[in-house]
Amino acid sequence: MKPKKRNDLIGQTATKTVELEIVDAMEYDTGTSICVQNMHTGDGYWTGLEDIDLDQ
Repeated sequence: MKPKKRNDLIGQTATKTVELEIVDAMEYDTGTSICVQNMHTGDGYWTGLEDIDLDQ
């Protein structure tokens, strides 16, 4: 099957919820940076603590 361009989806917004594990954290004068790892894919990246919601 040849791929079909989905112009109806372009410009739409979406939300994706993923399970992350914090694997490193650094506190700076400007805030806290955390390194998170996707628990399903293993992909990791740095982000700000304010960009996530911690589970209680």
